Amino acid sequence: MASEGYEQIYFVDDNFMIDKKRVMRICHRIRKEKLDVDFICLGRVDNCSFEMLRELVRAGCRIIHFGLESANQRILDYYNKQITPEQSKSAVKTAKQAGVDVVIGSLIVGAPDETRQEIQNTLRFAQQLDLDIPEVNLLAAFPGTDIWDELRLNGLLDEGKYWETGVSVCEISPDAVPSTEIKQMIHESLRRFFLRPRFWLAETLQTLRSPYRLNLAISNLSRIRTIVESARALI
Repeated sequence: MASEGYEQIYFVDDNFMIDKKRVMRICHRIRKEKLDVDFICLGRVDNCSFEMLRELVRAGCRIIHFGLESANQRILDYYNKQITPEQSKSAVKTAKQAGVDVVIGSLIVGAPDETRQEIQNTLRFAQQLDLDIPEVNLLAAFPGTDIWDELRLNGLLDEGKYWETGVSVCEISPDAVPSTEIKQMIHESLRRFFLRPRFWLAETLQTLRSPYRLNLAISNLSRIRTIVESARALI
């Protein structure tokens, strides 16, 4: 099986890890064919055993993107995620133990009746986990989603205006925390996250131990320099 010159593959599939046997077969085939390629995949926190994650790493998985979404069970239930914050903690920890080079955690804030305290809980949650990159987004409504239908039925959504672009829920829901306030909370949270000395020490040690991360760092020195300078400007 030739890689056709490609060095990295991104499996854009929310359910990529849902079937353990299928994942194991894919990994075994990649190793059997000696396919020299790194890959990224999406993962659910309720289905990521150490055995499966370890096999993914052996096959070339370098980055896993978990959908953590929220630190509040009430909000997770509203999203119908069918996961718990404890499962998110366990998944991130297990991925690190299995040797995944980079763990990304996706978080969502700005649900219609999500309180300021619940938003802060989720933003602090990112610092409690051993994440390499926290990805924080405002809850958005798009055609075909349950939240879109909910807003439409409540008379809060101008379908013609947002049909192509979608819209952040906190920009149109009167019960949501205002978007400007949430964005400021996110900004302050990410600032605290990336300016922690403990975080930079851990990231440096992991990079020195990981050829994949080290190569990424060397090839992106100019970008890293820009990020560091931007971080200094925030202090």
